[in-house]
Amino acid sequence: MSSASSLSSQKSPSALRDYWDSYGGLKALSKSPYLWVSVIFTLVLFPGWMRVEGREVIADVTVSVAPSLLGFSIGAMAIVLAFSGSSFFEVLSEKGRYDSAYIDLTSKFVHFILVQCFAIAFALFSKLQLDSVLLSFLATLTLAYALATAVATALALFGTARIYNTIMRLKANSGEKENVD
Repeated sequence: MSSASSLSSQKSPSALRDYWDSYGGLKALSKSPYLWVSVIFTLVLFPGWMRVEGREVIADVTVSVAPSLLGFSIGAMAIVLAFSGSSFFEVLSEKGRYDSAYIDLTSKFVHFILVQCFAIAFALFSKLQLDSVLLSFLATLTLAYALATAVATALALFGTARIYNTIMRLKANSGEKENVD
């Protein structure tokens, strides 16, 4: 069995553990400015999600917006993965390092996607249990965090673009004619 097929046959919990480790685990999550901005945003919206009408609005907005965002995110990650064989992504993979820029970028995508899934789940549960303040809090927090992780993911993509630009500038300065796919 090839190493690629043995890697793809790994069980999901291992992939989830690998994602969590490459993301940085609970330490990275607790230090995330995006999470803390989301907590503050959620607390500022406290009067809204404490009322039943506000809970319903948060749930409705999340259920109507997050699935489209989720589809877009999965599509964007698929595009990144589709180009992973190019020489540029070979540079990002840093010769297969576990903590490479490529793994960092894809772990941010996975995190973004998981947060959106949690936002949808909490919104659905909140919609079914409008009397639950805890579910309303979690629905609001995960929606805010999904929006914040959208910014984080966009910045990670921008960082990747900067790496590509630097490589191209170095190649141009060195007189290389070879293209980076």
